[in-house]
Amino acid sequence: MIKNIVRVITHVVLAFTFVLTQGFLGGVSPLFSNDGAAIAQQLASEKADPKAAKKAKKADKKAAKKAAKADKKAKKAAKKAAKKAAKADKKAAKADKKAKKADKKAAKKAAKAAKKAARVAKKAAKKSKKAARKAQRAATQVVDKTPPLAIARAATPLATARAATASARVGVEDLREDVDDARDARNAAREDLVDAQDARDAAVQDVGDKVQAVADAQGVRDTVVLNLEAKKQAVTDAQGVRDTVVLDLEAKKQAVTDASEALLAATNADEKSDARIAMEVARDALDNAKDDRDAAVLDLGDKVQALAGARDARDAAVQDVVDTRDARNAAQVDLADAMDAKDAVVLDLEAKKQAVTDTKKVRDAAVQDLEGKVGIKNRAKDALKDAKDALKDAKDALQAARDALDNAKDDLAALALQDKIQNLEKIIERGEEAVEKGEQAIKAEGEQL
Repeated sequence: MIKNIVRVITHVVLAFTFVLTQGFLGGVSPLFSNDGAAIAQQLASEKADPKAAKKAKKADKKAAKKAAKADKKAKKAAKKAAKKAAKADKKAAKADKKAKKADKKAAKKAAKAAKKAARVAKKAAKKSKKAARKAQRAATQVVDKTPPLAIARAATPLATARAATASARVGVEDLREDVDDARDARNAAREDLVDAQDARDAAVQDVGDKVQAVADAQGVRDTVVLNLEAKKQAVTDAQGVRDTVVLDLEAKKQAVTDASEALLAATNADEKSDARIAMEVARDALDNAKDDRDAAVLDLGDKVQALAGARDARDAAVQDVVDTRDARNAAQVDLADAMDAKDAVVLDLEAKKQAVTDTKKVRDAAVQDLEGKVGIKNRAKDALKDAKDALKDAKDALQAARDALDNAKDDLAALALQDKIQNLEKIIERGEEAVEKGEQAIKAEGEQL
């Protein structure tokens, strides 16, 4: 008891001495300060009740450790939530991009289908118009095969030429429509080629994106693998620290046992006092060792949990690499299909171009034939004109014969003139009929044109 009192008084004196010395060294008089008294009171309270002070210190240390652990968990949870949110945003952006691409593709297909339908309707209208023109031609085509006499020989080529010209015109119109159809087919093939090239370019861009995605995924995987190795090393280090702390804890336990045995073996008061102090020191060291052991175990658990998270991240990164490679391979297949489609469209376009060229040649030949038939018709018209002139001469001859008949005195000569007049009247009648038919043929041709 006396020793404890003397020890407390000694500590108080030392505390006042330290405070006064610090104050004088700092240039400030500590005589009117309460710091020294507070420190002395704290030291006195610690020495008066060392167990309570130690418990309070231990409780503060434990509370600080729990707060740090809770803060660490909160940060980890926030980081995990942010990572999940970023991943969800990335997936949503990818899905939105895919949807936009699908909408654009569908709109393009719809426009192409509408254009094709319009082209088919236009072609059907052309075919119906062509059929109507052929029917009209069949209804209006008249060829007189029994013309009379010499004038009919002039009217017949005209009718034949008119029919041939009308037929040639219909053929030329048909060929012109064939040329238009071939041009439409060629233009459609060109549009298909543009679409195929766009599809090829899109496939090339998609392959480039997928290749970049594979490279990015491989980079993430390599980073995660390195992080996993670091986590493994951290776990190994934490295990080493834990083993060291456990060994130190065992040593501290042995020190407490030795101090207890020394206390029991003490014979006088001084030895017992020293043994008690040594045992208190050993117990404090044991408590600290237990705290270190608990901290090492907690740190090892955190490291093991971080290692598990790193392994999960590694597995996810590896799966991401596999998925991006599969997507890249699919994109390469799509690119190959797009290239094949483009080549097929190019071949189709060349065939359509050749069809246009061939149809133009046939049309040009038909135009030349039409020009020849028009020349024949013009010559037939000239022959008809000559026939009209001959008819006029025949009428003049008839009039002269009638005049001669009026002046004839011989009955035999009059009879011969009458026969001649009758023959001329028949020739004129038939010539007029043939001329009328030729004029009707010319008129019908003009109406048809």
